[in-house]
Amino acid sequence: MPGLEAGISVTVGVVALLVAGLLHFVGGRVWPRITVVLIVVGMMSIVGTPVGEMLRRWVRTADGWLSGVLTTWLGTAVTGLIGIAVAVVLGLDVWKKHIGTRTLGCAVALPVAGATIPGPAGAVVMGLCGALASVVGGGGQWMFGG
Repeated sequence: MPGLEAGISVTVGVVALLVAGLLHFVGGRVWPRITVVLIVVGMMSIVGTPVGEMLRRWVRTADGWLSGVLTTWLGTAVTGLIGIAVAVVLGLDVWKKHIGTRTLGCAVALPVAGATIPGPAGAVVMGLCGALASVVGGGGQWMFGG
């Protein structure tokens, strides 16, 4: 992605995070599902930055450690367990309309941790995150004449 497009993408993501923060903290937690979508979009824009690389490295390290512990205890490695757990908790919370601090934390972690999920499940999770980012980011760019 060329520098200008990356700057626009990160800018739209930061704006999405700011709007989500305003909806949650100032707006009296109005539109909680929209807040979750805005957080996922904001984090998707940060994943491609150096900060996102650092976050991905931390998640890979934690995932490797957890897989090693499970291998010791159960005799089998489970890669992507952090990403799977985050995706399941986020999906169930949004589905049941029980959106709280845990849900928002999972929305922050999903774009980073979802990349550790192997196979088709990981492709589906990251595809959904990318689709949300494309729709909201495209709308944001359109509003600002992009």
